[in-house]
Amino acid sequence: MFERYPDDSSTARLFAEVEHEVGGHIRPAGAQAAIVLVRRRRRRNRAAVGLLALVLLAGLTLGDTLTRKDSGTTPGGSTDPAVVWDEFVACARAHGQPDFPHPRLDPNGSVNFPDGFDVHSAFAAVDKDCGPILDRLPPKARLSQPGR
Repeated sequence: MFERYPDDSSTARLFAEVEHEVGGHIRPAGAQAAIVLVRRRRRRNRAAVGLLALVLLAGLTLGDTLTRKDSGTTPGGSTDPAVVWDEFVACARAHGQPDFPHPRLDPNGSVNFPDGFDVHSAFAAVDKDCGPILDRLPPKARLSQPGR
């Protein structure tokens, strides 16, 4: 055990005990600075990964919120006829039909437009841009859709 330190001085014995305790793993000068740098880099990497995960989660949540127009049963929005028709009218007005009237709904979800409103030409003008909104209507409400 004391081969490295041939003299029997107390200092030699102390060094031998310390060397035995640490198993010969004594760090060279400057090693502590390298260890600190590695630890900092690991902390920074963990923080960056955590922040990235948070941003992705927020993006997914926000994206889902922005695509839902209402809390209906489909990802595109509500299937409630009143909500669907409101969205359709807003779309029609935004796509060249500024005077598109709000229809009156009967209990089945069927619509009635005011007299004098040219339903067929108005629907034809906005069907490409706004028609998919009406696909969310329940089947009973679809039967009497004008212009489609």
